[in-house]
Amino acid sequence: MLTLYLLVIFGILRGRQEIRFTLDEKSAHEETVGPLRYMNIVKLLLVLSGKTTYTSIGLMAQGPKSERITWKRVETVIPSPDTKTVTLRKGRTDLMVLHCTEENSEQVLEWARAKVDRGNV
Repeated sequence: MLTLYLLVIFGILRGRQEIRFTLDEKSAHEETVGPLRYMNIVKLLLVLSGKTTYTSIGLMAQGPKSERITWKRVETVIPSPDTKTVTLRKGRTDLMVLHCTEENSEQVLEWARAKVDRGNV
């Protein structure tokens, strides 16, 4: 069982989760890409296995994620230069955390601030 687990985590999933962020005029969109986008198939197979333990795991496992946040909902943009993230917040609630690269972190921050400032005027 341990060998199968290690094969799936490191061989198939490569030990990471891949997420794509898309920013446009109206919203910020986050979606799961890569091998984890097929997680619903794995969950379905676990549920259909007929074994209580596997069915429970299938029901509790997190599937692929797709979320869209309109710029009108965002009140503040909080940068974190050390982790290269930009957090979109409404009040004290984090709506979405944008994970950036070294090359695009400033561009993403400027884009988000411009959209939020324009939408909240």
